Amino acid sequence: MPDCVLEAVAYMDRTASPRLIVLTLVVVAPLVFIWSQPAMPGTPDSLPMKLLVTPGLWGHVDTPVSLAVPGLLRYGGPLAMEEERDGKTIPTPCQLTDDGRLYWLLSGVTRPGTRRTYFLRAATPEVAPIVAVAGDGKYLDVSLGERLALRYHCAEIPPPSGASPLFARSAFIHPLCSPSGEVLTEIQPPDHLHHLGIFAPWTRTRFEGRQVDFWNLGAGQGTVRFKSVEKTWSGPVSGGFVVVQEHVDLSAPDGPKAALVESLEVVVYPLPAHGDRKAYLVDYISRQRCATSSELVLEKYRYGGFGYRARADWNSKNSRMLTSEGKTRADANTTRCRWCDVSGATGAGRSGILFMGAPQNARSPEPIRVWPLDNRPDQLFFNFCPVQEATQEEMRLAPGVTYTFHYRMLVYDGEIGAEEADQVWLSFNDTPQVQVVR
Repeated sequence: MPDCVLEAVAYMDRTASPRLIVLTLVVVAPLVFIWSQPAMPGTPDSLPMKLLVTPGLWGHVDTPVSLAVPGLLRYGGPLAMEEERDGKTIPTPCQLTDDGRLYWLLSGVTRPGTRRTYFLRAATPEVAPIVAVAGDGKYLDVSLGERLALRYHCAEIPPPSGASPLFARSAFIHPLCSPSGEVLTEIQPPDHLHHLGIFAPWTRTRFEGRQVDFWNLGAGQGTVRFKSVEKTWSGPVSGGFVVVQEHVDLSAPDGPKAALVESLEVVVYPLPAHGDRKAYLVDYISRQRCATSSELVLEKYRYGGFGYRARADWNSKNSRMLTSEGKTRADANTTRCRWCDVSGATGAGRSGILFMGAPQNARSPEPIRVWPLDNRPDQLFFNFCPVQEATQEEMRLAPGVTYTFHYRMLVYDGEIGAEEADQVWLSFNDTPQVQVVR
């Protein structure tokens, strides 16, 4: 069994209820092995095509699904998909990527033991993409129709007036907006000028014998920088980008030196509305490797890794936090969780983000850092931090190895309960199986 599962079980054996231990053994362990759906055998070259989708062990809710069909690249024209359900034909947006993978959304609830049927055919006119990616060299914007979903900063943002130039930085996401357009992130708040919306640097590290802090910019030891755009795409099912970032040691004797090279993939999926609740998904996939022949050692520390700084007006009175283990802001700090829901009052009523960690991430379910109620009650901060626990050994990132950290965010307006959050997390970590019927 993989180390992440053994660690999760060991942790829960110490702290969790028997029901949660069983859930971990029965659900998380199998999901680690079926995480990556392999390409289906054969290359379907002809249209129309019939596709059968079988859900995983726990079913799905609004789950992106894909299938490798490289033969469709030879067709080259627009495609249309329809679902056959309850005697009706339901148009279903689909999208073929340039590497020959077909994507669509398994919309609504798909219960275990059921099967869904889709037909893929040639279409005539192209439709305008629902998810559009655009940029001007300074940023990349991902929009859902008329509304901005998120902005990634390629260009360096200067620090506030009077602050040290060390606080200038690129390579982060802000704003991250709710479906109604409410901004849910903040950057460069007065109390923590190095907090930048959605950002993910390491804090206490060793590189070539030097202590390097990539998180606390004011220390002048390290930073994270945008390097290049590798890929962008827009479409009716998803839009996103792949960028390269460098984690730079500013204290190297011969000048700034990259310690890590990071390929960051960000994918946005629109979801159908459910009553008053509107939502979309964001996949945040960080693939990190050593930039040189030198390893990077991640020392144990209370914060570092995937971080979120909430909008400035969220505080202990108008916002709330709930984890998969039933913890709130009062007692969540230094605990582990599969997901953490953060929500608060906005001009649209209520909005939030459900943060989810993949079970194949290092030390999953990951420890978290949040500010307790007696520590800055007027601000809200959340951090998946795999290097946090004092009982863990330090993490060593070895040259020649790629380390992947995968997170998903459900960004929503309205309300979400613990039971629904569990189902969304299970949908994230249980891949539907797709069969081509010739």
